[in-house]
Amino acid sequence: MRNREWLPHVIAGIALAVFIVLGLASATQPTTANLYRPLSGIPDAFEIGAVQTNFDSTYPWGNISRVNVASHAALLRQARLEHGDAHIDVVNITWNHIGRGIGGFRYSARGTVITFQTPLEGALGRTVEGLARYFPAGSRIAIAHVLSADRGYADLVDGRLEHFFRIRGFDIFDRSQLDIVRAEQQLGLDFVIDDHTAVSIGRITGVSVIITGRVVIAGNLRELQFRAVDTTTARLIGTTLERF
Repeated sequence: MRNREWLPHVIAGIALAVFIVLGLASATQPTTANLYRPLSGIPDAFEIGAVQTNFDSTYPWGNISRVNVASHAALLRQARLEHGDAHIDVVNITWNHIGRGIGGFRYSARGTVITFQTPLEGALGRTVEGLARYFPAGSRIAIAHVLSADRGYADLVDGRLEHFFRIRGFDIFDRSQLDIVRAEQQLGLDFVIDDHTAVSIGRITGVSVIITGRVVIAGNLRELQFRAVDTTTARLIGTTLERF
């Protein structure tokens, strides 16, 4: 009879132990916060890096919708600190419960930082993505002056293109130094680069790739046309055409 009286307590104890074990196991598993559409589904958006941060919340990890919102807010704050750009968002978010925090629970979250701005920004982002496929990450590259009948467009594209390559981790050869080399060596640096110019620039500066391009404006048509040239072989290794 006494054994029967203890049986409910034993069962309850086993159930509690199983609950705790499952809870600890789930706390260490990454949870995907499907807050936004995939990167490919956002018009004029392109990836500019990853972001990771820890944050505290009063919500337990079982309250997925609340932690999703909190993780996005924490990651977006961190992304803006790192990239200094208001026109960004964080997608493809994952988070883990990692322990106790102020007011409740501590989490670790990570996600993909994207930017989506004007049609021109989107076209520039796709241009960088398209050209970067043709040479290794971290390559030392030189960006020649962008040609255009509209100098305002050319200057805007020029500066933003360098910025986008730089935040992707490429080593950008200083433009002012490139101008000095060009003048000293009496080298042209137009949209089409001949073999002699490409090899000479590469030999003198250590640059492995030269990017040249132009902005074409014809009526309602606006197009970015860019090329990547290998300075070792003087071979054209990639081209992009993007409308905006």
